[in-house]
Amino acid sequence: MNKKIIITISTILGLTVVVGGFLIFQKTRNQGMVNNQQKQKVEVVKNNENESKQEIENQEKDNQNNQEKVEELKVEDIDTSNWKDYCNQEYGFCVKYPEGWEYGNIYEDNKSWSIGFSEKNKQYEYEGGGFDAVEIYISFKENESLFKKRLKKWQEVYGVKVSEVYINNIKGYYYTGFGEGIIIPQIENKNFEVSISSIIMTTDEVTKDVRPVLQGMIESFKFTK
Repeated sequence: MNKKIIITISTILGLTVVVGGFLIFQKTRNQGMVNNQQKQKVEVVKNNENESKQEIENQEKDNQNNQEKVEELKVEDIDTSNWKDYCNQEYGFCVKYPEGWEYGNIYEDNKSWSIGFSEKNKQYEYEGGGFDAVEIYISFKENESLFKKRLKKWQEVYGVKVSEVYINNIKGYYYTGFGEGIIIPQIENKNFEVSISSIIMTTDEVTKDVRPVLQGMIESFKFTK
């Protein structure tokens, strides 16, 4: 065979082997990259699933804790069928209070309005002053953001327990540990915040007498306009 032909054939075979090897290498490399990408995608999906699962577990735990708080701070059912009514036309609300109790000590300025309820001719000593057993307090010019900051401070600084509750379809926040009562933040069509609370429950005896009245008044509170 002609020497030139042999060299040509050898060269072609050599190139074929090199090209084939390169193609096989490239295919193997690409397949490896694809496998790595797929593996990374699977790991990302797994991580996302684990994060979502953890978020769900955390949310369920938070919901459980909140539910426990609601149960712990639940307003008791109080029979108010024979109680008297106090209605305020200016601010559009009504509330019940017991026989043998009276209201008075109304205070008002351009920022707030309040009225106190106590047994007739009875005041409670607290920090050197005389106070009514229960007070309804209306505060103007405070938005929801400031209200939430105040609640947070109560919880963090004073250890107050706060729980979201609903009274006659009105959302409020029941608190204990820094006095006791409910705060109803500004709601639709109202430009004020309402609280029904007592600051004098510092002894078991006073608490036993006042708490049922406080909770009965809270249960009976409703807006009339």
